[in-house]
Amino acid sequence: MQHKTLIFRYFYLGGKLKNSELCLEGQEAVAFVEKFHIDTFFMSASGVSVEKGFLDYGLDELAVKQALLKNATTTFAVIDHTKFYKTAIFKIGAVTIVDGIITDCKIPEEIVNTFEEASVMIYTKEHTI
Repeated sequence: MQHKTLIFRYFYLGGKLKNSELCLEGQEAVAFVEKFHIDTFFMSASGVSVEKGFLDYGLDELAVKQALLKNATTTFAVIDHTKFYKTAIFKIGAVTIVDGIITDCKIPEEIVNTFEEASVMIYTKEHTI
């Protein structure tokens, strides 16, 4: 049996690497991202609530996230249950900027209900697409 060789092409963003979070930030990264269409963007956030939306701490990474959001067809936030109703200084956008939130199974059912009432689907291992 002959094995297929997989060929990958990697694109690296410019900008600077934020070691504490392993993300790229800065205007060079934004300029690079703006050149591409993204099918599905999986984003992180430091906090989220129905009222305040998605929040984060890093101003430089905020610009990169907003460029990715702008160029993505579908966006999912991937955050654990501890990020719900946490606050941070910078607003990424309203809670409705995503097509859904992927989280762990420890999220209380009342939070799931609140977000789903605001037309934001919550996906966990038990509650899948």
